[in-house]
Amino acid sequence: MKKRYLILGLSIVIVVFIVSLIVVREENTISIKPDEVVNAEIYNFVLPSNEGDLQMINVTETKDIAYVLTNLSEIKSKGKGLSLDGDYSIVFNKNDGSRLVYMYESGTLKTSTGFKGRITSDNIINRLWAGLDYPVQNVTGNELPSDMKTKRNE
Repeated sequence: MKKRYLILGLSIVIVVFIVSLIVVREENTISIKPDEVVNAEIYNFVLPSNEGDLQMINVTETKDIAYVLTNLSEIKSKGKGLSLDGDYSIVFNKNDGSRLVYMYESGTLKTSTGFKGRITSDNIINRLWAGLDYPVQNVTGNELPSDMKTKRNE
């Protein structure tokens, strides 16, 4: 009888240990705070227009930048990503003059901070795009920031 309890106890400890390893292994894809950001440029590569190759929204209000960051923080790295969002790139221009680039393409996220991996997005970026009340600007591929052109082609 004691042997059964010992085996059960060890089994529970092993399961808890494995689950904790998996939870710790999930990487956070967002590493900035809203007060560090001047603006966020969201590029939509899914909705080509007659006037340009892609569309862009320039998010400038701190509350809206916080909304974008909060929603993007829900995206978690997974072994298999579901391509639910289409292709978007988000450029966060920071107060110190630096910029962080997040490129989401077909279930894979690449960032200028070095993160690269498959993710599950659950349509988060599409909902962000639709929910932000900013004018949509048509831009061409030539108007993309140079660091985005390089990273999108990698």
